[in-house]
Amino acid sequence: MAIYFIIFICLVTIGVFQQYTGKKYDRLFLFSVIFLILFSGLRGENVGFDYESYYDIFHSITEITTASNFLIEPLFALLVTIVNSVGSFNHFLIIIAILSISIKGFFIYRYSPYPLISILVYYVISFLINDMGQIRYGLAMSIVLLVFHELHRGKKLSVIILIFISILLHYSAVVVLPILLFYNYRFSNKQIFFILSASILFYIIPFDRIIISTLSLLPIPHVQSKIDFYTFYSDTFGRNLGFNMSTVLRLSVLLVFVKYKESLAIKTKTVNLFINVYLYGIVLYMMFNFNAEFAIRSSGYFKALDFIMIPSIVTLGRNKSDKLIIYCLIVIFSFYSLAKIMLDYEFGSAYLNYRSSIFQ
Repeated sequence: MAIYFIIFICLVTIGVFQQYTGKKYDRLFLFSVIFLILFSGLRGENVGFDYESYYDIFHSITEITTASNFLIEPLFALLVTIVNSVGSFNHFLIIIAILSISIKGFFIYRYSPYPLISILVYYVISFLINDMGQIRYGLAMSIVLLVFHELHRGKKLSVIILIFISILLHYSAVVVLPILLFYNYRFSNKQIFFILSASILFYIIPFDRIIISTLSLLPIPHVQSKIDFYTFYSDTFGRNLGFNMSTVLRLSVLLVFVKYKESLAIKTKTVNLFINVYLYGIVLYMMFNFNAEFAIRSSGYFKALDFIMIPSIVTLGRNKSDKLIIYCLIVIFSFYSLAKIMLDYEFGSAYLNYRSSIFQ
């Protein structure tokens, strides 16, 4: 377990230099991304959440036609089949790590005013769980970040293609489609406040039966299987979240962006896109609060903007002292997020004894 906290301390340290100097430190950023790729891709047996599941999937899907037996999305199954025919599971892990983490690295470098601080935030909220655990979801998340990038560029055809790819990697990415209706709309502060206030009703009125019944209409066996599984095991995977700390943190990040959007060191067009997408993610999280897995999976694609939005708050500091205080708050949040994973029996036990496949 110590290795994860050592990496955390290293990332915190280089983050201090970046927030103090304001420089991007391109080489250090590139080194950090490459290190995380190798750390994830070269991990040994049973290191990381869902390792055994993907190990079994890799060795069982030798042809694309057998993917349906495991309810695996077709594009991911195709990737498994191709790598299976020429390499081992270790090769598969490094390929997924390169694809998933390099794309996130590109997005972070392109949009974050403090890329190294963004790497810290990414490390504690997504890297361990997604890119060292739920790798199919992690790869789909990377493609969705490219969707946001192409929306920012106004490339609608690319957006449609990328959304299609993300859905074929993980069906939950279908929740990205509605953002095409409002991604460039300029919500007023009153409209945002009304949307959030209305979303509180999801905690008061039991909409769960209506929502599950609606989801059950989707003609996809994989989706139906997941709905049945997470609703049946509602005391574990599908527990009720309620109005929790994560909700408070998400609302806090959004409201800071809404209030100080003119003062952030990010282009107005980018801020508007991020606010709209992040707001939608919060609504999904609140709507599915009755089932943790639904809430986390559906909103996770949009919470990935934390990689950019949380570090951007540092730019609101009027001087270096103010920025250091804000950065310290981010470090506290990051440590809390890391400790929450490491000390959680469900997730943490899979990371306890890190070892590399090189030395096995």
